[in-house]
Amino acid sequence: MKEEWQELDELKPESSSPADAAQCRDKLLEMIHQIVPYLMQHNAEAEACDVLMEIERLDLLQQYVDRSAFPRVCLYLRRSAYFLLLLFSAKLSTVFNVWFGILTECQLDLHIGHF
Repeated sequence: MKEEWQELDELKPESSSPADAAQCRDKLLEMIHQIVPYLMQHNAEAEACDVLMEIERLDLLQQYVDRSAFPRVCLYLRRSAYFLLLLFSAKLSTVFNVWFGILTECQLDLHIGHF
């Protein structure tokens, strides 16, 4: 999936139309929106994070984190931060924004009693 996503970014104008690339990207995102919740429901939070990091869409993670997954996701993101800093220093802010968003949302829900 990662390779297909990257290929869409590298398409040459003569090889495919932008509409075709957008359609392929939408299909891949549709699959991602099926895979990530499945992984989260089956205690594979690290794999869910990895899938989203590979396509540089970690921002999608927040919608799939619930109270039970919250500690594992935060721990994984925290442990991944140094590695990500080495590879994607410009993308690190996304990791922290997602982590902070998840933390804030879970804390608010804990105080309100949603979980």
